[in-house]
Amino acid sequence: DKPTSLKGEVHIFVGDKGDYYEIGDDLPKYVASGGGIVVASD
Repeated sequence: DKPTSLKGEVHIFVGDKGDYYEIGDDLPKYVASGGGIVVASD
C-alpha cells in the first residue's frame, strides 16, 4: 500500500476500548461519537 496524506483528527468511542490500549497522542478523545463526526447508528 502506498502512503496517504490522511491524518487523524479525533478518537471516538474511547469508552469502549480495552484498558490494555493506550492512546498516546494529543488528539481529542470522545467516549461516544463527537466532534461533529458522523457515524452509522445501530
